Amino acid sequence: MDVQPGWYAAGVPGRERWWDGRAWTSHERETPASTPVVPSAAQAVPPLAQAASPLTQAAPMMSAPTLPAPGWYQVPGSDLLRWWEGRYWTGFRIRNGRPGADGVTVEQPVMAWVLGGMFVLLGGMQFVLSLSGGVYIGAGIPFIVLGALWFVIAVRTAALRGTPAPTTAPAFPDAVRPLPGEQEGPSAGWYPVTKAATRWWTGARWAEYIVTRNGIRPTFHGHRAIIVMRVVVWVVLGLALLGVIGGIVLMAAVPDDAALTFVGAAMLIFGIVLVLLWVVLFVSGRMQERLLRIPPSPPALQG
Repeated sequence: MDVQPGWYAAGVPGRERWWDGRAWTSHERETPASTPVVPSAAQAVPPLAQAASPLTQAAPMMSAPTLPAPGWYQVPGSDLLRWWEGRYWTGFRIRNGRPGADGVTVEQPVMAWVLGGMFVLLGGMQFVLSLSGGVYIGAGIPFIVLGALWFVIAVRTAALRGTPAPTTAPAFPDAVRPLPGEQEGPSAGWYPVTKAATRWWTGARWAEYIVTRNGIRPTFHGHRAIIVMRVVVWVVLGLALLGVIGGIVLMAAVPDDAALTFVGAAMLIFGIVLVLLWVVLFVSGRMQERLLRIPPSPPALQG
């Protein structure tokens, strides 16, 4: 059965594209309704789902006209497949047939630069306080190490984004399917999983792809990322408690010893900063868990 001309889901939230009865046109519009627009069960599967390259059609509005559409591409000069989000390369890659994410890249490189500068500044302040107090301690070293780590992440992310755009056709390994735009039922579409993100539902199952303000992102690294986040959160909490308790004990045990009092004050400041960092990590970690986990039920049952 031929699909009649009309407006059909474009593969991104809130967008429709015009099908002229034979092929997709360049005309798009905002989706009139708030729910995903999909053909009725009586219609044939729309051409978007039948395309040989579903990701090429999945997010046409997310790429510049001269750049490839989002998808998995071979990185120039490498045999590695990496996720191209339509404007730049991301840290999501396929290595040895297994999808995952780099450990030294971030979504927002500006944030990495800011955090690197902040930790280096804190470390420098700790050294200045140590010298002014007449006592040399290594309280600033952890901050400087953290700052250096964030600078490495920022540089790596910037270098990755500076890699030339893909020049080959997109790849569609089975390990990363179903892809956005692929449909297995009449209710396929993008459905909200958080206030700021939607996930692709094929009509029969959830896909490992979400849409956020940063564009379409794979979530195959979700399980590992959640474990790493939990470990980091609890390590930071342990260091924070060690700093706060240790600082208070030193300051209270020998109040007449200026050197130990200074060391205790430095530890207390270090612990308080880590407590604030732990709060931020804990809140963001919970949000990321909800974003990365596959919902346990179909979209119709989501609250």
